[in-house]
Amino acid sequence: TITFDPNCSDSTGMMTNQLVGTDSKWTALKRNRFVREGYRFLGWSLTPDGEVVHTDGSLPTWDEEEVTLYAQWEAIP
Repeated sequence: TITFDPNCSDSTGMMTNQLVGTDSKWTALKRNRFVREGYRFLGWSLTPDGEVVHTDGSLPTWDEEEVTLYAQWEAIP
């Protein structure tokens, strides 16, 4: 199960969990549905303060049964 966290309290939008079959480690990530006014979505990290390691549609692989991906944002000047 992949859980998507907006990683901020001022975002709108919602994303449901993404289920990944046990017979396949490769699954394209859903497109981000979170919106944060004044910010641009950069991608997903494995920790709230982490570097972007996945983007929409990427094909990540991991061994954990449950993963939380945190949205990373950049302020729009």
